[in-house]
Amino acid sequence: MDHRDPLISIDIGDVHGNTTALLLSSLKWLLWTIMWLLFITWLAFIFCFPLSIVNVTIADFTTLTTPTFLGIEGLVFLIYSGPVLIIAFLSVPYLLISQKQQHQEIKKMSRRKCPSYHLSTFPLVVEGPLGVVSAAECVGILLFVSYFVWSVGVYAVAGEAVLVGLKSDILPFMFNIAGVSLGYIGIFCLAFLFLPIARGSILLRLMDIPFVHATRYHIWLAHLTVVLFLLHGICFMVEWSIEGVLLEEILKWKSSGVSNLAGVINLPIIVMMWVTSLGPVRQHYFEVFLYTHQLYIIFIIFLALHIGAMYMSIVAAPILLFMLDRFLRFCQSRNNARILSTTCFPQGILKLVLSKPKNLRYNALSFIFLRVGEVSRLQWHPFSVSSSSLDGDQTHLSVIIKALGGWTTKINEISSSICRAHQCLEGYQLPRITAFVEGPYGHEVSHHLMYKKLVLIAGGVGIAPFLAVMSDIFQLVRSGKPCLLQDILLVWAVKKSNELSLLSTVDIKLLFPPNLDILVYITQESKPLLMEEGTVVDDKSLINSFDSPPVSNPSNMSGLVGSGDITWCGMYLVSTTIGLIVLVCLLNVYYIHPNDIPSGWYQGLLFVACMVASVIIFGGFVVALWHRWDVRQPSKQSNVTTTHDQDQLCRDLAASTKVQYGSRPDFKESWGNVDVGVIVCGPPTLESTVAGRCRDGDGSNHDQDRSSLWDMNSGRDQLIGNPVHRGLETITNQPTSAALETLQQIRTTSQMVIKDAALNGITFLATAGMTSPYKLNTPINSGKYGWSHRLSTFPVLVDGPFGVVSAAEVIGIISFIVFVIWAVYVYALRDLTILDEAELTTETKISFMLKISGLSVGLIGIFCLAFLFVPISRGSILLRLIDVPFGHAVRYHIWLGHLTMILFTLHGLLYIVAWTMDGTLLQNILEWAESGVAILAGFIGLAAGLLIWVTSVPPVRKHYFEVFYYTHHLYIIFVIFLAMHIGVIFFSIVAGSIFLFMLDRFLRFCQSRNTVDVVSATCFPSGILKLVLSKPKNLQYNALSFIFLRVKEVSRLQWHPFSVSSSSLDGDQIHLSVFIRALGGWTTKINENFSTISRADESLADQLHLHPYINVEGPYGHEIPHHLMYEKIILIAGGVGIAPFLAVLSDIFHHMNQGKPCLLKDILLVWAVKTSNDLSLLFTANMNLIHSNLSNKVNLEFLVYITQESEPPLEESRLDNKAIKSFAFPLANRSRNMLSGLVGAGNNTMWPGIYLVTTTIGFLILVGSLNTFYINPNNKPTGWFHGILYLACMAASVFIFGGSVIGLWHLWESKFSQMISCDQDYFCQHYYDPETETRQDLCEFLASSTTIRYGTRPNFKDILESIHGHVTVGVIVCGPPSLESNVANQCRSRNLRREIHSTIFHFHTHNFHL
Repeated sequence: MDHRDPLISIDIGDVHGNTTALLLSSLKWLLWTIMWLLFITWLAFIFCFPLSIVNVTIADFTTLTTPTFLGIEGLVFLIYSGPVLIIAFLSVPYLLISQKQQHQEIKKMSRRKCPSYHLSTFPLVVEGPLGVVSAAECVGILLFVSYFVWSVGVYAVAGEAVLVGLKSDILPFMFNIAGVSLGYIGIFCLAFLFLPIARGSILLRLMDIPFVHATRYHIWLAHLTVVLFLLHGICFMVEWSIEGVLLEEILKWKSSGVSNLAGVINLPIIVMMWVTSLGPVRQHYFEVFLYTHQLYIIFIIFLALHIGAMYMSIVAAPILLFMLDRFLRFCQSRNNARILSTTCFPQGILKLVLSKPKNLRYNALSFIFLRVGEVSRLQWHPFSVSSSSLDGDQTHLSVIIKALGGWTTKINEISSSICRAHQCLEGYQLPRITAFVEGPYGHEVSHHLMYKKLVLIAGGVGIAPFLAVMSDIFQLVRSGKPCLLQDILLVWAVKKSNELSLLSTVDIKLLFPPNLDILVYITQESKPLLMEEGTVVDDKSLINSFDSPPVSNPSNMSGLVGSGDITWCGMYLVSTTIGLIVLVCLLNVYYIHPNDIPSGWYQGLLFVACMVASVIIFGGFVVALWHRWDVRQPSKQSNVTTTHDQDQLCRDLAASTKVQYGSRPDFKESWGNVDVGVIVCGPPTLESTVAGRCRDGDGSNHDQDRSSLWDMNSGRDQLIGNPVHRGLETITNQPTSAALETLQQIRTTSQMVIKDAALNGITFLATAGMTSPYKLNTPINSGKYGWSHRLSTFPVLVDGPFGVVSAAEVIGIISFIVFVIWAVYVYALRDLTILDEAELTTETKISFMLKISGLSVGLIGIFCLAFLFVPISRGSILLRLIDVPFGHAVRYHIWLGHLTMILFTLHGLLYIVAWTMDGTLLQNILEWAESGVAILAGFIGLAAGLLIWVTSVPPVRKHYFEVFYYTHHLYIIFVIFLAMHIGVIFFSIVAGSIFLFMLDRFLRFCQSRNTVDVVSATCFPSGILKLVLSKPKNLQYNALSFIFLRVKEVSRLQWHPFSVSSSSLDGDQIHLSVFIRALGGWTTKINENFSTISRADESLADQLHLHPYINVEGPYGHEIPHHLMYEKIILIAGGVGIAPFLAVLSDIFHHMNQGKPCLLKDILLVWAVKTSNDLSLLFTANMNLIHSNLSNKVNLEFLVYITQESEPPLEESRLDNKAIKSFAFPLANRSRNMLSGLVGAGNNTMWPGIYLVTTTIGFLILVGSLNTFYINPNNKPTGWFHGILYLACMAASVFIFGGSVIGLWHLWESKFSQMISCDQDYFCQHYYDPETETRQDLCEFLASSTTIRYGTRPNFKDILESIHGHVTVGVIVCGPPSLESNVANQCRSRNLRREIHSTIFHFHTHNFHL
């Protein structure tokens, strides 16, 4: 931008002279140094608290201070609360000096030649669960993480030292130590918890952190504190349960020390507050969140009763500051603020103008909390202030409210009704809106005045605070006060042009200086409507304004606010603190010491009472004086009418703004070598986009933009009522030589790669497993606002024995390797220590070393076995939770199977060698001990495991699938003899995963009892068969699912998986289809059987009973439809791998037709086949219908590669339809059977959950009954018999309790399922007959919709490089392993070599070779 003169000169004389300025600066520097030293000392005390030397020192001082008037509580208060209060005291003169020197600070900034940035304004993390996080906030987070790790480490070392000396009761004592340690850490986290929510706190003003921004810190700290307190309580309850004194300890209320019952009462309170404060609850049930949060009063009281006065003194300062702020807000909100005027705008927007005292000043970018009695007597909502405190006669304040939730909608409706009544009943007494106000709160420093260039970015009603900013700048310029601004750019994005009427609330001509540029983006209108009509809105009656009539005793907003006069705030704080000290001393001298009151719950309650009394008595006295002073200040009120002529507004907008229609802002402009303040007020996506742009810079030019973020807030109606603002400070450096430009480019690229990999990796790991981060109306990519990595879709290894391995899988592999190495190392150290201490001969030492090594390897194998059964539970709730389909999970089972069997084989071999050296091999092998380890059972289990392992290697599995399949059923023998071998204790380690597998296996057994009708069969060339099966309408599944089939005519035991080629939304939603290609013995036989049926006459087939008997398990697939969550997807298929993509296309077609969420804009289907005969597979789906419908909504493109034909045979206009044989099975004369809905996957979660919970409870009941009535009375040893009983309880719970649930589930399914109609009309209506599609129709479709290439294979490098844009592309591959590796390699190469703002590819595979 061109250089422009400053808005006003800043050459202001020093009022008090250089000497006074020097003294004030020195005093300010001294205060700042003292406060920093106190803060560091306070942190040092907190970090040193876990050390034993500190506890010893405190104990020594206890004997000295107990008899004094302060007592031990006074000492703890002085150490841990004193520094905070002293810093608060010193901040009062510091802020007074800062206010006087603000002009000098601006003057000093004007002399700064080089741009700079601050940690608090540099956005380091812009995406993720924490939102936009600055570098300073990251430092704070790291500091808290360091404290937590340090404390846990110190307490763990101290606990281990104590446990070494114990010979009994180690487990209860360990839980006791853990509970105490977690409680201590939680108390210190609690010390920080109340600081951020004291809205007008002097400490927040000192650090210049507005309350809306500090609320985030409160949320983060609350999550950590609640987790620590819950773990604290759980540890003690486990300890008491082990000792058998649970109920006795819970009800204990001791006069001294800790009162357990008070702590137990607090646990449900904090859980209730925590649960109701989670995002979904807070957003949709704000009242529940608000009301339950008032339980903090009970929490504080019972906390004091629980920990007593001494530990309460640690958190006394933050709680006292919060009490001071809460009492001051209570006093301020007693005043009814008069509403001077009300204006209703289109789009549900309301402007309120409130009366305020003239002496109440605030900075722009402030906000207030508003309560409207007519809507709710308890709810307070924050809104940005849209007026400057310098406007007009300085006696009014305005806010803009948009109807976004229940509360804002109600106040808009009430105001609209009053405005309409005013127009109809002018002169009559009309109802009023009763408003109560808390605030205003905002920044202590006017940051918007300290930049030469300022960018204001607003979304919708987010323009409100920027109206205050522009008004503030104008008033300062007019009054001659310092202001550095040279250029202002206002970027405003709105949906409709009628929202521009908000500008009619200000005098555009008056407030808009000549160096102000306005860019308006109207996103949902493609052509201009404003200027053609000459009005802001077509109907001026849509803007209704109402001025309240003057009253005899007008009421103003109260000036009793913590962000107001610093002198009164300081007096309020100091007097209350002195009052607290006086009350505590008097209490100790005249009551506690004379009566020997113990330091327990009663002293804690008295301490809290002293805090409350000091606030009400001493603080209330200062507040009363403050109120009298505030009332005596002159205040002139006037009604304010703020709506200006809209025709004039249009002319002013035309001269001052640039309006763009149908587009969104692109933040890429460079501002030169200068500090630029960027302030954002809008939704989180807008904030993240701007923050990412400021952080990463623009890679399209030679500038490197380094940006910094000063965070303020954003939110919605449920949380803060109105989106407020975030500030961004951008620093731009322009290189001056070609060499510097080259270095800058290299530096930018390297920083971008490292930063993105680290930040996105951390974000992914932080969110994984906590909650599902995807919504169908939110893209996986950031779309127009950015791009992102996902570890699970980034291929790291593309060649090798493991196939394509993603980054997430590499992390899992590394984790297992680290675990094995760590375990081997620890066991080796232990074994060497035992070996050194043992007095054995050399040969005996070798034998002993082999035995203990075998034991160590066996223990490691047990923990690997605990993971082995999890991946093969096809419908497991755990696989659904982490969204890993069974086709991918099988690989993890294979890897874990190899590792587990290697470990178990080594375990057995080491013992065999040792026994051979001892000469007791046969004797030990045949040993079957009643207690301990049954060795013979272990050898039988190992033999079964070895047989399973050998027959599962790829050559055997590929060429002798039946051998692999049948021997794998030996897992039953393996599990039984494993339980006998290791006994109940060690078997309990693997019980969880085996139990989940048993649940899944029994459910699959019940589902597969049903014989499923084959609706139709179609035989294609190249040995491909399509089967259409009957399914219930209520069984829904995602595309990219698969089923397991068993055909009794081929084999009664073999099950094979096949991809589903139809969507669950097709037709009447009562059929499911699969493609089967003849690749092995089983698939060849089933193709031959159905070919025989298709050649037979229909009546003859019915007479000869040629109907196939098919059983089905599934469908199984992804929990989330990933193909609907990208704006661009590439589907790559090889041969019959087109089958799942037919389901994908059909699914997309139905989602769009039914108006369901679908983000897709571009679809590219790449299909490689050997011969053109395979194109007949497209006959199975009505591709003309799908393409014609999708082409109107998305860009659909087909690329077909026919690899073994060099010329197009389709041009002969002839297709051998006789090669395609179809047969519809008549079902009218026999029972109709459909696919059972008893499946752990799909759209049903309730029944699998009931099945799991019921069976688990049943298992616990059986084990408890067995221990109570059989094992304990008969003193059964914990050996093989106990292990087999434990396994029997697992099986019985699945059959009895789980079977009962499955029976009810089956009845429910039978009741709500809809049977299909299988008469001839049904087939004519729903079955697509390929005979009706001629060769000419297919040729026309292929010619119009696809690009066909003969004699070549796809070049995926060229295909991926042809994709451009700032977007994430989903790539899904279904084909042979070589195709997957090729595509994965190109995706990896493109992602690693990408440039900033370029395309990133997410790689997915759909395995059909399981």
